[in-house]
Amino acid sequence: MKVKIYAFLGCVLGAYTLYAQRVEPQVMATSGGSGSAGGYSLEWTLGQTAMQTLKSGEYVLTQGFHQPNLLVVGVRDVRYPFEVYIAPNPFSHRIHLQVPQSALWWRAFTPDGKWVTDFQPLHEEGIIDLQEAPQGTLLLQLKDKKGQMVSFQLIKL
Repeated sequence: MKVKIYAFLGCVLGAYTLYAQRVEPQVMATSGGSGSAGGYSLEWTLGQTAMQTLKSGEYVLTQGFHQPNLLVVGVRDVRYPFEVYIAPNPFSHRIHLQVPQSALWWRAFTPDGKWVTDFQPLHEEGIIDLQEAPQGTLLLQLKDKKGQMVSFQLIKL
């Protein structure tokens, strides 16, 4: 009988000492902000999944969750060995590169490592034809005559 009482008291007292995980609605978004004007306030995030959309006349409001504890993390400025401007991204057939030097070679491959092309010299004023490449994400790697390389992620439609 004493064993049952001690077991029961142990279970009851043990339940008070247990802690459970607390789940709160949160979102990790790429950007966000808040503002107020005319008695209205607006908080927004960029890059989160929409929960519900409300419409009233010409006004549209999309609801979602906000981050309860804002933690700002700095990003280190990345320096590339040479500057390259690529447009458009996403693309359908070819991309245009604007580079400060003409002696560049390029190659493209898929994220799983399958080569689309091997290193080829950059011709035709920085136009790369990727019409034969598969649709989806591609990695474009550029190499200068010193052997320095820069990689970019592209999306082919």
